[in-house]
Amino acid sequence: SIDKMSRYMDMILQYDPDAKILVRANVSQYGKSAKRWAEMHPDDGIRFEYPPDIEGIEELEDFDQLMTSVFSEGWRETAEEALRLFARYFANHPLYSEHFLGYHLGGNESDEWFHYAYREAGCDVSPAAQKYFRKFVTEKYHGDVQALRTAWGDDTIDFEQVAIPCPIPGNTPHAK
Repeated sequence: SIDKMSRYMDMILQYDPDAKILVRANVSQYGKSAKRWAEMHPDDGIRFEYPPDIEGIEELEDFDQLMTSVFSEGWRETAEEALRLFARYFANHPLYSEHFLGYHLGGNESDEWFHYAYREAGCDVSPAAQKYFRKFVTEKYHGDVQALRTAWGDDTIDFEQVAIPCPIPGNTPHAK
């Protein structure tokens, strides 16, 4: 939050009035916030395609709903607006603007844009991810269904049927 960030900035500047600060801003939704989002946007929580024998998976309560998918259009719009407000606040602040170098946008697991539990559970195949993937594939093949069929080696597939091919071999220790 802006209040928390301001307290940190004040504390840093109290100890080093000449400090230059690079802020790491995580824009992902985890836990309770992700669950609230999922209640309003049921297709936007991460869903995994993973082998049923992954150790420890059963210990994670509501495993698929612990984080909002980065493919959620609504979440991205909300995150973009929050970042605009954040940047505007610090850029226009009479004190902080003189010390603010910039920001590193972080998200998902470890702020490195690998979605939560990727190593343990593989790809996000949520409805939001599938929708985004279909959009990507449609753009990649310029809406040419024959080009899609040739590339995928399937004479019956079309852009409404295409799905994320998970697990991706070599991406997780569980992929075959």
